Amino acid sequence: MTAVLDEWDRGVDKTLLVLPTGTGKTIVFSAVAEEAVKRGGRVLILAHRGELLDQAADKLHKATGLVSALEKAESSCLGSWYRVAVGSVQSLQRQSRLDRFSPDYFSTIIIDEAHHCLSDGYQRVLSYFKSAHVLGVTAIYAEHYANKESNEQTARWIIEHGYDDYTITADSAEPKSVNDHREMGLPVTGAVKGPGSIEHGMKWLQRRRIIIDPVRCPNAAKEFSEYEYERDRDGNVVTGYPDVNNHSIDATRYALEPLTMRRGASA
Repeated sequence: MTAVLDEWDRGVDKTLLVLPTGTGKTIVFSAVAEEAVKRGGRVLILAHRGELLDQAADKLHKATGLVSALEKAESSCLGSWYRVAVGSVQSLQRQSRLDRFSPDYFSTIIIDEAHHCLSDGYQRVLSYFKSAHVLGVTAIYAEHYANKESNEQTARWIIEHGYDDYTITADSAEPKSVNDHREMGLPVTGAVKGPGSIEHGMKWLQRRRIIIDPVRCPNAAKEFSEYEYERDRDGNVVTGYPDVNNHSIDATRYALEPLTMRRGASA
């Protein structure tokens, strides 16, 4: 918890908590919510499934004694005595719903299963409450790095590890692979490519603070830490981004397209 609060106190408004399943993610974010309330703020715990909202409310009460209001369907936290709300992103993403709140209503937003937060619904909520501190909580932060593996083998790995419930962006230069994965039931879409897309995506990444677990993602950690511009024989930097040792970097660019390609987004 202290690490999360330290990030916010030093001006990093959005941070991510990664813990394996069963190691206490809900307990940690309950403690963060309690501290936010002690500081006089309001907290929104946001999720995409009803059972996650129920679990969050139950764990929050058991761990801290805090009772939460519900922001979902016909239920609203507005006018409630409680300083914590558990909210459905499906309900809150509607503009008519958001307009009921002042943009600074919540001081803290906690997102359970934060690997879903790139979707338009989550981004709409986060953009509205743009002054809030944000904590994303997830157990997913891994890589699958393989050479000469069939599409069927890759699809099986994705399904077995539970990564098949949100959109997967693949290299559109391999349309057969995209179609193969779709036929196996995966929500795969091809990456958007065009003039300047690589440069735009790379510059967008360069302006972000990227946290990589070197234990779970050793290949991604190696690529991001060792990638550099090409140089000519005199040691001068050559314009452009070399297309070498960048598989994880490209995959990251593709996955973040919902943000990098958003209208008004800048590198």
